[in-house]
Amino acid sequence: MKSIFNSIELWFEKLVEYAVKVYGHPVTFILALITIILFLADKTFYRQDFHDIIRDLMLAVTFLSFFIIQKAVNKYTMAVHIKMNELVASHADASNEMVSIEHKSEAELTEIAEKHKHIAEDAEDASKDARKEEGKKD
Repeated sequence: MKSIFNSIELWFEKLVEYAVKVYGHPVTFILALITIILFLADKTFYRQDFHDIIRDLMLAVTFLSFFIIQKAVNKYTMAVHIKMNELVASHADASNEMVSIEHKSEAELTEIAEKHKHIAEDAEDASKDARKEEGKKD
C-alpha cells in the first residue's frame, strides 16, 4: 500500500512540476490572450448586461494575471535556487545533498528536514553547554 502511495505522490509531483512550467511559459500566456481576444470579439459578449461585461472583463484580467504571476514566481524561484546552490557549493563544511535539493521528492525533503532538526537541536544544546562553561569560568 505504501509503494502505491509513493508512486502516486511521485506522479503528482511530476505533474505539478510540469504544470508550473507550462503555466509560466510565454506561449501559454499568448494562447490565453488569444482566447480572451476571441471571447471579446464575439458579438454576443456585447449583448450582455453592463454588469456582466464588467464581470467578464475582470475575470479576463485575473485569468491573464495568473500566467504573468506564475512566470514571475518561476523566475524568482529559479534565481533563489541558483543562489542557494552557489552558497552551499562554496562552503567547505556544507552537505552536498543540499545542492539541487528542489528536485527531491516531498518524502525525501521531509527526511532531510528531520535530520536537520536533530542537527539544530544538537547545535543548540552545544551552545547552551558552552555558555554554561563560560559562566563557570567567570
